[in-house]
Amino acid sequence: FTPGHVSWNELVTTDESAAASFYGALFGWKAVPFGGSGMPYTLFKLNENDKGIAGMLKAPHPNVPSHWLPYIVVADIRVAAQKLADLGGHVIIPP
Repeated sequence: FTPGHVSWNELVTTDESAAASFYGALFGWKAVPFGGSGMPYTLFKLNENDKGIAGMLKAPHPNVPSHWLPYIVVADIRVAAQKLADLGGHVIIPP
């Protein structure tokens, strides 16, 4: 993966069934259960051979609104966290 590029996207949602139906109708994505240990996880796929376009999981708390969570590649997480702080961002969990 190249730094600066999005490597993965996850949808954190309060209604997995509605989200699966919505993105299925919008993009033709199929919601496929993934894994078996820990919390339930779903992959969005275009076909059965696809590795997945994105993931989906239930919001950990009812007060957490649905949102997309992009994962962005960085060359050095410590440098990226410091730059984030220098630019006015807030590091919630340090590297």
